[in-house]
Amino acid sequence: MRKEKKSNTVGRDKVNYMSLISAIASKANAGSIPLLSCNNLLSCSLEILKRSIYRRIFGEGYIRLLLQYVLPIPLYWKDISLQHWIDLFDLAVGFYKDPPEDCSKDSIVELLDLIVNHGCGQSHLALKVKKRFSLLTEIVKKQETDLHESVLHLALTYCQRVYTNFNICPGVFDVTVPAMNDSVLLSAPNAKR
Repeated sequence: MRKEKKSNTVGRDKVNYMSLISAIASKANAGSIPLLSCNNLLSCSLEILKRSIYRRIFGEGYIRLLLQYVLPIPLYWKDISLQHWIDLFDLAVGFYKDPPEDCSKDSIVELLDLIVNHGCGQSHLALKVKKRFSLLTEIVKKQETDLHESVLHLALTYCQRVYTNFNICPGVFDVTVPAMNDSVLLSAPNAKR
């Protein structure tokens, strides 16, 4: 009984903490100019996500924070250093292999997609991403039906960024991709409409 009560308290504290962090990030990004320093947000997030005990407890919340309040903000992209992009990419790759508690693979693939897309566009992250092609191939091969669209986005983003940065076509992923309708293809990042 006592252990259950402590577990409920920890869970409630976790929710309260992440609600506060999300509210701060949301309010700071509500205007046309973000009020929080991107480097401070990233440094704090990376510090939490690199430590296994914090990652286990708060990983899902900080991944959501990155997905909602950091990586979609164009004004932040230019302020993110190459080292931060590399750290984010390495963490996201690690999360795919060993996801934090309560974090869906779909969120992790979406995180990888944003990192590859914006990181390669703003820095030399493409060199690191190109070296990890085997992991991306593995993700595409293992695609679960509920991850189909996000894995497709990641594969297309990867191909676009490698082609753009190295002027080469990475070739076809060695998998059979089920037939897709045009709406999925048109919803891909930077798709021609």
